[in-house]
Amino acid sequence: MGDSQQDREVSVEEMLRDVTASVEPGGYDNANNRIVARGDTGEGTAPMIVSSIKSAGWVYVWDNITGERSIVNRNMLVGQLAKRREDGSLVLTTRNPGITPWRGEVKCILHPDDPNRRAYDDLGLAVCKKSNMPNTYQMRRHMEKRHKAEYSAIQEIEKDAKERETRTFQESLMKQMTTQSGGASVTRRKAKK
Repeated sequence: MGDSQQDREVSVEEMLRDVTASVEPGGYDNANNRIVARGDTGEGTAPMIVSSIKSAGWVYVWDNITGERSIVNRNMLVGQLAKRREDGSLVLTTRNPGITPWRGEVKCILHPDDPNRRAYDDLGLAVCKKSNMPNTYQMRRHMEKRHKAEYSAIQEIEKDAKERETRTFQESLMKQMTTQSGGASVTRRKAKK
């Protein structure tokens, strides 16, 4: 018998045996979160509660290369575990491969450790603990999508500060030119029409 790739891999049946159960999505497995509708909206809706949920259940799967964890419904598990990469290797496993997924180190502008956090607190801007973005482009996209109003306020503040800086520079330049010209006034030429 040859030592083929399929011989070396764990079979789908073995992986099915080793699944790790996940909590039911939606939060209705908790006795405190069983109310769907109170019936007090005045639109003719009746009160509703969840009495039971029948589900195949959910399990964790991991990517063999990246170590990223995902949740899969047991009804879809066999199909998901059968997925293969271009080289023929399996994509997912039900056993944690022990690989820590790569995460970036760029923090949200609204992170508690941001150097401008004190000013943002004075403005009443929200705090965001996101700290694993891969680059500044993704951080800007995060701000645009998750903190639209806060990002707009920060951009306006930065724009005003830049305008003040430009104005101060121009005034100092004009003073320097006046000083160098011996006190004579510096006049601007009118543009030709």
